[in-house]
Amino acid sequence: MNEAMIFNLFGYISFILPTIVEQILFVIAVIILFVTILLSFNRIIVNSSHESTVLDTLRFTLVVILNIATFITMIVLINEVKVITEDTAKHVLITSGTNQLQLASLHLSDNDHVYLLSQYRKKYQNENDESETINTAILTSSIIKIDNVQQLLYLKPNLSNLTVVGDGLTKQELLYLKQIDLTFNLSKTLMGPVNMSWQKQLLMGQILTIQGVFQSAELDEQQIYQVALYDTDDQQVDSLRVKHDEHFTLSLLPKTTGLFAAQLKIFDENETLLVSEPIAFEIIKSVSPAIVIKQSSASFESRHIKNWAEQQGSKILLLTQVSKNKQIQQQVNFVDNNNTAANLDGSVLKNNVTKLNPDFEVLAHAWLKDFDLLIIDGRALLALNSNEQAELNKAIVDGLGLLVLVDESLVVAFEQSSPKILTQYQLTPIPSGINKNSNKRVDKQSTTGIWWENSFSNIAELTLPYKNINISAVHAKTLVYGDNRNPLVLSTNFGLGKVSISLINHSYQWSISGQKTAYSQYWQYLMTQMSRNTLQSYWKNEAGNEVSYLGEYFRLCAQSNEENLTASIIIQRTFTRESTYCGIDWSTKLGWQQHSLYQKQNNTSVKSTLFAQKSRYIYPKSSWLTWQQAQKHQASRQVHKENKNVRTVKIYQPINKDVIWLIFFICLSFLWIEQKFFK
Repeated sequence: MNEAMIFNLFGYISFILPTIVEQILFVIAVIILFVTILLSFNRIIVNSSHESTVLDTLRFTLVVILNIATFITMIVLINEVKVITEDTAKHVLITSGTNQLQLASLHLSDNDHVYLLSQYRKKYQNENDESETINTAILTSSIIKIDNVQQLLYLKPNLSNLTVVGDGLTKQELLYLKQIDLTFNLSKTLMGPVNMSWQKQLLMGQILTIQGVFQSAELDEQQIYQVALYDTDDQQVDSLRVKHDEHFTLSLLPKTTGLFAAQLKIFDENETLLVSEPIAFEIIKSVSPAIVIKQSSASFESRHIKNWAEQQGSKILLLTQVSKNKQIQQQVNFVDNNNTAANLDGSVLKNNVTKLNPDFEVLAHAWLKDFDLLIIDGRALLALNSNEQAELNKAIVDGLGLLVLVDESLVVAFEQSSPKILTQYQLTPIPSGINKNSNKRVDKQSTTGIWWENSFSNIAELTLPYKNINISAVHAKTLVYGDNRNPLVLSTNFGLGKVSISLINHSYQWSISGQKTAYSQYWQYLMTQMSRNTLQSYWKNEAGNEVSYLGEYFRLCAQSNEENLTASIIIQRTFTRESTYCGIDWSTKLGWQQHSLYQKQNNTSVKSTLFAQKSRYIYPKSSWLTWQQAQKHQASRQVHKENKNVRTVKIYQPINKDVIWLIFFICLSFLWIEQKFFK
């Protein structure tokens, strides 16, 4: 393969001979130039009919100069020649939020270039609309319309500097411009909510929690505003008074399943509505897990857990030890293949009965695989023999969830050695006496406020007693914590299942003290976090701090081990995890969009198997303007901070050959005249 020859002359001229043919012709032309100069010397100086004079020397010098000039211009016309040019023109990109004052401050000339993204054309180019405050007629240079930032780089591949005016660009858009020296002329800060986050999909009974930061205009940082949450019937359900840069958390308890859009509204001190933004979310029906409760003795805690799970439709097996060699079995919501309540032996079973079944005498993987969660107290766990522990271990590895309620027996056992099933945990009793930090007496049982993910925004009255000990584990997730962020419920992965441990074994106090909603929310959250994942294929939840806007693309991912997996969008298996599939979709219409995940059958006559469906809400660009501006401002400031050491690269541009043609023609003309009239 031939390589091009590039000559950099005088530091600012680039002369290129791209192929071997041009390189050979260049050598031949150089030889011809020297031969021509030699013949001219012989004709004018050596073979002159008279003695050489000063005029003959000047004539020869002029002929040499003309030949060299002709040679150079011919080479320039035939080959590619570029010179370094200093681009003094300004390049300006207009984005949303640009005002009249910013445009006037640019001081643009006719040589400058102004670019306008397609989504802003309607706002900034409708000069006949009196409602618009922006008039681009003040710009002396013409506006270049572009569809996206990538098109700007296509139009100006050698672009070295760019001034971004207005709100700025997103983090993704700025990545395309990372090699360009950027200057930002940012718009004024808007008033409204920023840094928002909420769950896009919840189970029935879970609480929708909206978190964010309130941002006011620069001159109103001390003014107090009201941030309020309105449900789908436009009824206020929660509110909070805030000032600039203050965090807020609002909650809503949905009553039915479906697709909904609440409203986040901001009022001033005069109760004037200033901002209203949609909060879209989906409520789906939860799948009730099948539960085994094994206890060393009857307790209020297990009774209330059983009653609550029964109302949720869960299949429940309650095993209560009443003596050393005897236990009571209680079966709830057991059904046969005809959805009729029945015992495992086929006899008719009432909704809630006590009946002995030999299969449940000891823990065994053979029947534990039909359940999703085992709740057991510490004393009952310690009473398991080695064979039961091995069977339980196998069941957890295969996906069963385990919740251990800490009691005094388990604490004492940990002082010697931890049970095999809990080897990843450490329980450290707190010595009784006086706490040096608080001068309060340390008791084995204490009371604290209870917090968990997406819990109520105001739960000052939600307190419970707990075992006053320290628990920890490597790579554990804290599910529930107390007032001082001390973990009360921890969970760790164990094979396909999870092993969790709880210091709370009196949660029933909420149920008997009128806090039934909190009790239900608490246990539904724990069941979701700890139970076996019965879905083999499902869509992953979207991030709480992201929303999708019309005209933008978003990424969807699914988890599945099924063969021939396909979806309503094009998805591909990722390299990092074989069971994860991801794809890109473009938001082409407003409102809710449905995405299906199913198995494509090879036989076209067989109907495809639907695995899962997911709903996603597409917002208009006019929603969450303050949040969008804050994200762009933050990305712009970060780029400006990183671009302090950006160097402007040398730009070689092709020369204008019109003048070269003129010089070439003049040189040839003078050479012809010299040959014709001065022989």
